[in-house]
Amino acid sequence: MKGYRVLDIGNLDMEYEWFLQRSERKVQLSKHLVVGEAANRTAGYEEYLAQVKGFIEG
Repeated sequence: MKGYRVLDIGNLDMEYEWFLQRSERKVQLSKHLVVGEAANRTAGYEEYLAQVKGFIEG
């Protein structure tokens, strides 16, 4: 309504990882135990965080 278009890709990266692993069921992925910006920095995901263009809070 304010002229923005948002695409929620949610867990697309998890689905892709399962696809690459040829998983027959959803299994725990170690990289997805990391939650939050601080934890991502601690885990070394600086390249990923550098690609984030903005945050929507609320």
